Amino acid sequence: MGSDRRARAQARWLPWLVAACGCAFDVVAFWPGLMSFDSASAWWQARNGIPDDVVPPGFVLAWRVLLAFADGPQPMFAWHLALFWSGLALFAGALARSRGAAMAIVLLVGAAPLPLLWRGHVWTDVALFSALLVAAGALAHAHARGRRWPLPLAAAALLYAGAMRHNALTAVLPLALWWGWLAAGAHAHSLGTRRVIAATLALSLGVFAGNRLLAARVPTHVPLWPLAAEYDLAALSIASGTLRLPPFLVGEGLDVDELAASFREWSALPLLTGTRHGVRAPIAKPLLSEGELAALRRAWFDAIAHQPLDWVSHRLRVA
Repeated sequence: MGSDRRARAQARWLPWLVAACGCAFDVVAFWPGLMSFDSASAWWQARNGIPDDVVPPGFVLAWRVLLAFADGPQPMFAWHLALFWSGLALFAGALARSRGAAMAIVLLVGAAPLPLLWRGHVWTDVALFSALLVAAGALAHAHARGRRWPLPLAAAALLYAGAMRHNALTAVLPLALWWGWLAAGAHAHSLGTRRVIAATLALSLGVFAGNRLLAARVPTHVPLWPLAAEYDLAALSIASGTLRLPPFLVGEGLDVDELAASFREWSALPLLTGTRHGVRAPIAKPLLSEGELAALRRAWFDAIAHQPLDWVSHRLRVA
Protein backbone atom coordinates (compact mmCIF):
# COMPACT_ATOMS: atom_id res chain seq x y z
CA MET A 1 0.00 0.00 0.00
CA GLY A 2 2.83 2.35 0.80
CA SER A 3 4.36 1.74 -2.61
CA ASP A 4 1.01 2.53 -4.26
CA ARG A 5 0.81 5.83 -2.40
CA ARG A 6 4.35 6.71 -3.41
CA ALA A 7 3.59 5.88 -7.05
CA ARG A 8 0.49 8.10 -7.00
CA ALA A 9 2.44 10.92 -5.35
CA GLN A 10 5.18 10.65 -7.97
CA ALA A 11 2.58 10.66 -10.74
CA ARG A 12 1.32 13.96 -9.30
CA TRP A 13 4.63 15.81 -8.96
CA LEU A 14 6.46 14.28 -11.91
CA PRO A 15 4.47 16.27 -14.54
CA TRP A 16 5.55 19.48 -12.82
CA LEU A 17 9.20 18.44 -12.93
CA VAL A 18 8.99 17.53 -16.63
CA ALA A 19 7.07 20.75 -17.33
CA ALA A 20 9.75 22.79 -15.56
CA CYS A 21 12.39 21.16 -17.77
CA GLY A 22 10.29 21.91 -20.87
CA CYS A 23 9.88 25.54 -19.81
CA ALA A 24 13.64 25.83 -19.25
CA PHE A 25 14.24 24.42 -22.73
CA ASP A 26 11.90 27.02 -24.26
CA VAL A 27 13.65 29.83 -22.40
CA VAL A 28 17.07 28.70 -23.65
CA ALA A 29 15.83 28.06 -27.19
CA PHE A 30 13.66 31.13 -27.80
CA TRP A 31 14.57 33.87 -25.30
CA PRO A 32 13.56 36.73 -25.33
CA GLY A 33 10.65 35.65 -27.56
CA LEU A 34 10.20 35.96 -31.31
CA MET A 35 8.48 39.10 -32.59
CA SER A 36 6.47 39.48 -35.79
CA PHE A 37 5.03 42.72 -37.17
CA ASP A 38 1.82 42.12 -35.17
CA SER A 39 3.84 41.57 -32.01
CA ALA A 40 5.82 44.77 -32.58
CA SER A 41 2.56 46.68 -33.14
CA ALA A 42 1.12 45.33 -29.87
CA TRP A 43 4.33 46.26 -28.02
CA TRP A 44 4.21 49.80 -29.43
CA GLN A 45 0.58 50.11 -28.31
CA ALA A 46 1.40 48.80 -24.84
CA ARG A 47 3.96 51.59 -24.50
CA ASN A 48 2.11 54.43 -26.24
CA GLY A 49 -1.65 53.79 -26.15
CA ILE A 50 -4.20 51.76 -28.09
CA PRO A 51 -5.43 53.51 -31.28
CA ASP A 52 -7.82 50.78 -32.48
CA ASP A 53 -8.96 47.23 -31.80
CA VAL A 54 -7.25 45.34 -34.65
CA VAL A 55 -4.91 43.84 -32.05
CA PRO A 56 -7.16 42.66 -29.18
CA PRO A 57 -6.99 45.35 -26.47
CA GLY A 58 -6.84 42.66 -23.78
CA PHE A 59 -3.54 41.40 -25.17
CA VAL A 60 -2.12 44.93 -25.26
CA LEU A 61 -3.31 45.73 -21.72
CA ALA A 62 -1.77 42.51 -20.39
CA TRP A 63 1.52 43.48 -22.04
CA ARG A 64 1.25 46.98 -20.54
CA VAL A 65 1.00 45.48 -17.05
CA LEU A 66 3.98 43.22 -17.70
CA LEU A 67 6.11 46.15 -18.89
CA ALA A 68 6.65 46.83 -15.19
CA PHE A 69 9.07 43.87 -15.23
CA ALA A 70 10.94 44.68 -18.46
CA ASP A 71 10.43 46.88 -21.52
CA GLY A 72 10.41 44.23 -24.20
CA PRO A 73 8.91 40.90 -25.21
CA GLN A 74 10.56 38.98 -22.34
CA PRO A 75 7.80 39.26 -19.66
CA MET A 76 4.97 38.43 -22.08
CA PHE A 77 6.96 35.51 -23.45
CA ALA A 78 7.75 34.18 -19.96
CA TRP A 79 4.15 34.66 -18.76
CA HIS A 80 2.67 32.59 -21.55
CA LEU A 81 5.32 29.90 -21.15
CA ALA A 82 4.36 29.67 -17.47
CA LEU A 83 0.68 29.36 -18.42
CA PHE A 84 1.32 26.68 -21.03
CA TRP A 85 3.54 24.41 -18.92
CA SER A 86 1.47 24.87 -15.74
CA GLY A 87 -1.71 23.98 -17.61
CA LEU A 88 -0.05 20.95 -19.16
CA ALA A 89 1.24 19.76 -15.77
CA LEU A 90 -2.23 20.18 -14.25
CA PHE A 91 -3.78 18.24 -17.11
CA ALA A 92 -1.27 15.38 -16.97
CA GLY A 93 -1.43 15.18 -13.19
CA ALA A 94 -5.21 14.91 -13.27
CA LEU A 95 -5.42 12.21 -15.92
CA ALA A 96 -2.31 10.10 -15.43
CA ARG A 97 -2.45 7.08 -13.14
CA SER A 98 1.24 6.26 -13.41
CA ARG A 99 4.59 8.00 -13.73
CA GLY A 100 4.98 6.77 -17.31
CA ALA A 101 1.58 8.07 -18.39
CA ALA A 102 2.21 11.46 -16.74
CA MET A 103 5.54 11.86 -18.50
CA ALA A 104 4.08 10.71 -21.82
CA ILE A 105 1.28 13.29 -21.74
CA VAL A 106 3.64 16.18 -20.98
CA LEU A 107 6.24 15.11 -23.53
CA LEU A 108 3.80 14.31 -26.34
CA VAL A 109 1.91 17.59 -26.03
CA GLY A 110 4.94 19.73 -25.27
CA ALA A 111 6.99 18.34 -28.16
CA ALA A 112 4.16 18.30 -30.72
CA PRO A 113 5.21 20.38 -33.76
CA LEU A 114 2.56 23.11 -33.59
CA PRO A 115 2.84 24.13 -29.92
CA LEU A 116 6.62 23.70 -30.05
CA LEU A 117 7.00 26.11 -32.98
CA TRP A 118 4.42 28.61 -31.75
CA ARG A 119 5.54 28.85 -28.13
CA GLY A 120 8.61 30.81 -29.16
CA HIS A 121 6.46 33.66 -30.48
CA VAL A 122 4.86 36.54 -28.61
CA TRP A 123 1.49 36.13 -30.32
CA THR A 124 -2.17 36.31 -29.41
CA ASP A 125 -2.46 32.71 -30.66
CA VAL A 126 0.04 31.57 -28.02
CA ALA A 127 -1.75 33.58 -25.34
CA LEU A 128 -5.03 31.90 -26.30
CA PHE A 129 -3.89 28.29 -26.35
CA SER A 130 -1.80 28.71 -23.19
CA ALA A 131 -4.78 30.08 -21.27
CA LEU A 132 -7.05 27.37 -22.69
CA LEU A 133 -4.58 24.73 -21.53
CA VAL A 134 -4.66 26.14 -17.97
CA ALA A 135 -8.46 26.00 -18.09
CA ALA A 136 -8.45 22.43 -19.43
CA GLY A 137 -5.92 21.35 -16.81
CA ALA A 138 -7.90 22.90 -13.96
CA LEU A 139 -11.16 21.38 -15.20
CA ALA A 140 -9.54 17.96 -15.62
CA HIS A 141 -8.27 18.23 -12.06
CA ALA A 142 -11.72 19.21 -10.75
CA HIS A 143 -13.33 16.39 -12.73
CA ALA A 144 -10.89 13.65 -11.77
CA ARG A 145 -10.43 14.60 -8.11
CA GLY A 146 -13.95 15.84 -7.34
CA ARG A 147 -12.61 19.14 -6.00
CA ARG A 148 -14.01 22.63 -6.52
CA TRP A 149 -10.96 24.82 -5.93
CA PRO A 150 -9.81 24.51 -9.59
CA LEU A 151 -13.09 26.00 -10.87
CA PRO A 152 -12.22 29.67 -10.09
CA LEU A 153 -8.82 29.11 -11.71
CA ALA A 154 -10.48 27.67 -14.82
CA ALA A 155 -12.93 30.59 -14.97
CA ALA A 156 -10.11 33.14 -14.70
CA ALA A 157 -8.16 31.34 -17.44
CA LEU A 158 -11.20 31.34 -19.73
CA LEU A 159 -11.82 35.04 -19.12
CA TYR A 160 -8.18 35.75 -19.96
CA ALA A 161 -8.39 33.55 -23.07
CA GLY A 162 -11.47 35.45 -24.22
CA ALA A 163 -9.58 38.74 -24.05
CA MET A 164 -6.64 37.47 -26.10
CA ARG A 165 -8.39 37.07 -29.48
CA HIS A 166 -11.60 38.41 -30.99
CA ASN A 167 -12.58 34.93 -32.19
CA ALA A 168 -11.79 33.18 -28.90
CA LEU A 169 -15.40 32.48 -27.94
CA THR A 170 -15.74 29.44 -30.21
CA ALA A 171 -12.72 27.86 -28.51
CA VAL A 172 -13.92 28.85 -25.04
CA LEU A 173 -17.48 27.49 -25.36
CA PRO A 174 -16.71 23.73 -25.03
CA LEU A 175 -14.62 24.39 -21.93
CA ALA A 176 -17.30 26.74 -20.58
CA LEU A 177 -19.81 23.90 -20.93
CA TRP A 178 -17.48 21.59 -19.01
CA TRP A 179 -17.05 24.30 -16.37
CA GLY A 180 -20.81 24.79 -16.15
CA TRP A 181 -21.38 21.06 -15.68
CA LEU A 182 -18.85 20.92 -12.84
CA ALA A 183 -19.92 24.22 -11.26
CA ALA A 184 -23.58 23.13 -11.25
CA GLY A 185 -22.68 20.05 -9.23
CA ALA A 186 -21.53 17.33 -11.55
CA HIS A 187 -20.83 15.01 -8.66
CA ALA A 188 -24.22 15.49 -7.04
CA HIS A 189 -26.98 12.93 -7.57
CA SER A 190 -29.53 15.50 -8.75
CA LEU A 191 -27.81 17.47 -11.49
CA GLY A 192 -30.28 19.80 -13.24
CA THR A 193 -29.88 20.66 -16.92
CA ARG A 194 -31.05 24.21 -16.25
CA ARG A 195 -28.31 24.74 -13.70
CA VAL A 196 -25.69 23.54 -16.16
CA ILE A 197 -27.02 25.79 -18.91
CA ALA A 198 -27.24 28.77 -16.57
CA ALA A 199 -23.68 28.33 -15.30
CA THR A 200 -22.34 27.84 -18.82
CA LEU A 201 -24.15 30.88 -20.19
CA ALA A 202 -23.00 33.04 -17.28
CA LEU A 203 -19.35 32.23 -17.92
CA SER A 204 -19.68 32.48 -21.72
CA LEU A 205 -21.41 35.84 -21.49
CA GLY A 206 -18.69 37.02 -19.13
CA VAL A 207 -16.02 36.04 -21.65
CA PHE A 208 -17.87 37.75 -24.52
CA ALA A 209 -18.73 40.87 -22.51
CA GLY A 210 -15.17 41.22 -21.26
CA ASN A 211 -13.81 41.17 -24.80
CA ARG A 212 -16.41 43.66 -26.03
CA LEU A 213 -15.94 46.04 -23.10
CA LEU A 214 -12.20 46.16 -23.68
CA ALA A 215 -12.73 46.79 -27.40
CA ALA A 216 -15.27 49.56 -26.66
CA ARG A 217 -12.63 51.55 -24.78
CA VAL A 218 -10.41 52.18 -27.81
CA PRO A 219 -10.86 55.29 -30.01
CA THR A 220 -11.43 53.49 -33.33
CA HIS A 221 -13.32 50.28 -34.00
CA VAL A 222 -12.03 48.41 -37.05
CA PRO A 223 -14.30 45.63 -38.37
CA LEU A 224 -12.27 42.50 -39.05
CA TRP A 225 -14.76 40.59 -41.21
CA PRO A 226 -13.61 42.40 -44.41
CA LEU A 227 -10.31 40.49 -44.25
CA ALA A 228 -12.17 37.15 -44.13
CA ALA A 229 -14.42 38.34 -46.96
CA GLU A 230 -11.46 39.36 -49.12
CA TYR A 231 -9.70 36.07 -48.43
CA ASP A 232 -12.80 34.05 -49.35
CA LEU A 233 -13.39 36.10 -52.49
CA ALA A 234 -9.81 35.48 -53.60
CA ALA A 235 -10.24 31.72 -53.09
CA LEU A 236 -13.55 31.70 -54.99
CA SER A 237 -12.01 33.79 -57.77
CA ILE A 238 -9.27 31.20 -58.21
CA ALA A 239 -11.78 28.32 -58.13
CA SER A 240 -14.05 29.92 -60.75
CA GLY A 241 -11.41 31.61 -62.91
CA THR A 242 -13.32 34.90 -62.56
CA LEU A 243 -12.09 37.82 -60.46
CA ARG A 244 -14.73 38.36 -57.76
CA LEU A 245 -12.91 40.97 -55.68
CA PRO A 246 -14.46 44.47 -55.95
CA PRO A 247 -12.35 46.93 -58.00
CA PHE A 248 -11.55 49.13 -54.98
CA LEU A 249 -9.64 46.22 -53.40
CA VAL A 250 -7.28 45.37 -56.29
CA GLY A 251 -4.75 47.24 -58.37
CA GLU A 252 -5.53 47.88 -62.02
CA GLY A 253 -4.32 44.98 -64.16
CA LEU A 254 -4.47 42.27 -61.49
CA ASP A 255 -5.85 38.98 -62.83
CA VAL A 256 -6.76 35.58 -61.41
CA ASP A 257 -3.41 33.99 -62.32
CA GLU A 258 -1.53 36.65 -60.36
CA LEU A 259 -3.94 36.19 -57.47
CA ALA A 260 -3.40 32.41 -57.48
CA ALA A 261 0.39 32.78 -57.43
CA SER A 262 0.26 34.68 -54.14
CA PHE A 263 -2.58 32.79 -52.47
CA ARG A 264 -1.82 30.52 -49.50
CA GLU A 265 -4.26 28.37 -47.50
CA TRP A 266 -2.50 29.07 -44.20
CA SER A 267 -2.43 32.88 -44.18
CA ALA A 268 -3.97 35.92 -45.83
CA LEU A 269 -0.73 37.89 -45.56
CA PRO A 270 0.89 36.57 -48.80
CA LEU A 271 -2.26 37.63 -50.65
CA LEU A 272 -1.85 41.20 -49.35
CA THR A 273 1.89 41.46 -49.98
CA GLY A 274 2.74 39.06 -52.80
CA THR A 275 1.02 40.41 -55.92
CA ARG A 276 2.61 42.70 -58.47
CA HIS A 277 -0.44 44.96 -58.96
CA GLY A 278 -1.48 44.99 -55.31
CA VAL A 279 -4.36 43.84 -53.12
CA ARG A 280 -5.63 46.34 -50.57
CA ALA A 281 -5.59 45.41 -46.88
CA PRO A 282 -9.19 46.14 -45.81
CA ILE A 283 -8.30 46.67 -42.12
CA ALA A 284 -5.43 49.10 -42.71
CA LYS A 285 -5.71 52.87 -43.05
CA PRO A 286 -7.34 54.35 -44.98
CA LEU A 287 -10.21 52.18 -43.81
CA LEU A 288 -13.01 51.13 -46.13
CA SER A 289 -15.92 53.56 -46.36
CA GLU A 290 -19.48 52.53 -45.46
CA GLY A 291 -20.29 52.21 -49.16
CA GLU A 292 -17.25 50.02 -49.78
CA LEU A 293 -18.10 47.84 -46.79
CA ALA A 294 -21.62 47.33 -48.12
CA ALA A 295 -20.31 46.50 -51.61
CA LEU A 296 -17.79 44.03 -50.19
CA ARG A 297 -20.48 42.33 -48.09
CA ARG A 298 -22.74 41.93 -51.14
CA ALA A 299 -19.90 40.54 -53.25
CA TRP A 300 -18.98 38.09 -50.47
CA PHE A 301 -22.50 36.76 -49.96
CA ASP A 302 -23.19 36.59 -53.70
CA ALA A 303 -19.99 34.63 -54.34
CA ILE A 304 -20.78 32.12 -51.58
CA ALA A 305 -24.34 31.73 -52.92
CA HIS A 306 -23.02 31.03 -56.44
CA GLN A 307 -20.15 28.74 -55.33
CA PRO A 308 -21.23 27.09 -52.06
CA LEU A 309 -19.24 23.89 -52.61
CA ASP A 310 -16.08 25.83 -53.53
CA TRP A 311 -16.49 27.95 -50.40
CA VAL A 312 -16.96 24.92 -48.13
CA SER A 313 -13.94 23.23 -49.73
CA HIS A 314 -11.84 26.37 -49.22
CA ARG A 315 -12.87 26.70 -45.56
CA LEU A 316 -12.13 23.04 -44.89
CA ARG A 317 -8.64 23.42 -46.36
CA VAL A 318 -8.04 26.48 -44.17
CA ALA A 319 -9.31 24.62 -41.11
